[in-house]
Amino acid sequence: MKKMIYLAVCALALLLLAGCGTPETSTDESQSAASNAIIPSGIADIEYMDITDAMLKGAYLGKTSENAGVKAENVFVRDSTMLGVDYVSLGDIKGSFICYLSGGKISSCNFGSAAFENKTVFYENLIGINKLVAKALNIQEAELKFVGTAADGEVSELDKVFDGKGIFTTEYRAETYTITLNGMGVNAAATIVVELQPVNGGSE
Repeated sequence: MKKMIYLAVCALALLLLAGCGTPETSTDESQSAASNAIIPSGIADIEYMDITDAMLKGAYLGKTSENAGVKAENVFVRDSTMLGVDYVSLGDIKGSFICYLSGGKISSCNFGSAAFENKTVFYENLIGINKLVAKALNIQEAELKFVGTAADGEVSELDKVFDGKGIFTTEYRAETYTITLNGMGVNAAATIVVELQPVNGGSE
């Protein structure tokens, strides 16, 4: 129960953060929006930081926020309990990254993608990240399971995810850490959340 509440809180926070980013839309829609957008000063110069290798190998765990190897210009919050980094990429998807600290060191991390409004694009990217995690850990690809209200023939599991009535989830376990992959949605959009924890992270 504690883990489910924790995931729900993380998902809400990451969805709010993801909502501040650029939704994953078609190329034509993105170009149209870009041509009309007013870009705040300095934002266009920020480069996306690739966290794929460090995240999937558990490299952030146990480090201080100062030694995590993140770019200062991408940090939006840094204090004794949290390190928040925007403009990051995990594989082919972009989003935000939050690390939680305990005793001055990183104890867990969460990546949340920008919001997906297209169901097909969301699911393709979710499958892609699942394959990426399995490859990084050199283990067999795990099944993405649906957890939520049962599909009734007219409403698919994917539709239920976008309606906030279920999630796609799976977990990978390495020697010293676990990676949990969740696809969840609300208000006709969805996000991909990747959680990194030490193996004993859920024991407390």
